[in-house]
Amino acid sequence: MNNSELANLAEGDGIDVDVAVIGAGPGGLTIAYALLQQGLTVKVFEKAKQLQAIGGALGLFPNAYKALAAIDSDLCRRVLAIGVEPQTQVIQTPTGKILFQGLSPFATLQAKYGQPFQWMSWFRLQRVLCQALPAEMIALNHRCSGFSQKSGSVIVHFAEQPSVQARLVIGADGINSLTRQIILNDGKPIYRNAMSWRGLIEEGDDLSYANYARKFYFLAGEGKNFVIVDVGEGMICWTATVFSDSEQVANSPEESKLRVLQEFSGWDESVGIIVEKTEASSIVERGIYDRLPVPKWSQGRITLLGDAAHSMRPTLGQGTAMAFEDAYVLSVCLSKTDDWELALSQYESQRISRTQIIQEQALIAGEKAYQEDRAKNLAQASKNWRADDFDDWLYNFPEIRE
Repeated sequence: MNNSELANLAEGDGIDVDVAVIGAGPGGLTIAYALLQQGLTVKVFEKAKQLQAIGGALGLFPNAYKALAAIDSDLCRRVLAIGVEPQTQVIQTPTGKILFQGLSPFATLQAKYGQPFQWMSWFRLQRVLCQALPAEMIALNHRCSGFSQKSGSVIVHFAEQPSVQARLVIGADGINSLTRQIILNDGKPIYRNAMSWRGLIEEGDDLSYANYARKFYFLAGEGKNFVIVDVGEGMICWTATVFSDSEQVANSPEESKLRVLQEFSGWDESVGIIVEKTEASSIVERGIYDRLPVPKWSQGRITLLGDAAHSMRPTLGQGTAMAFEDAYVLSVCLSKTDDWELALSQYESQRISRTQIIQEQALIAGEKAYQEDRAKNLAQASKNWRADDFDDWLYNFPEIRE
């Protein structure tokens, strides 16, 4: 029985959809799209009441685009169309002294790996992926509260909505995944002694977009970093991170904004201007967390994808790419067998070892992010950058193993 025939069984047997995806982030939307192409009935359930234009920038490396292209070349083109390839990289000290200014190492990835590196805003990526799906496939205001597994299906329960019965459940509900809590019960994410703030800002009278177009600014000081990137459409995204023993966040948006200004007081004036011009309500303040690798992501007909499966420190910029890779591998595994529990086992065997290595490398890189000589080391690395064996392994996304 193929996937199209499975989809036709949805009527009259108590099954509402073939696949229920929990979470409308990039990973959840991408696996939904991939399975829709196979003729399956899919529904994405998102706890938010509306999708808002908040959040920061994310970077997509060649392996992310290779995964998208393997799913569907048109979907890959849509995402490429909203990204910005940085051409100039600037490394500065907190006072603004330039230690490196030149061609971004990221600008060389297209020629070597066949796909580029791009910056884009998180919400624009979410919007493009949503637009690729039929509107009725995304159900907002659905907060998952639990699951009941049956023979051959799963009932998904929601806090204030009717339950849904599906043949398969994919938990793509992020680092604080309820799905993971239910099927693995491995505790809370690990706080990595760093606090972050992210904001988006449009060009204004005292902020010329032209000064930042296709550029990547990195200001680094002991225990603190401030990044400014062009994400397109006249928008600038900034990210601030501070080494901090406390994971306590501010009590209000205004307090959060004030905290950033205080943390980076005395830094180059561009930092203060950008933060001042950012609406407090749009600033996202979060601690930096990750999770330890686990040997299994599935239980029966429930599995995990993206950050829910393998959340990692953002140091390598691979979080979204790993979710795209997961979506591709999982969709292929499901297409090759009628035994979906076997498919989940194959999915795990092809993904866990790779994601574990990247989780570990991201943790190592994260430990170096707040060193006293961070700016100097980054400048030297930018001058001498050459792709190494790890880059080749990472960006040359592997084929599915038979």
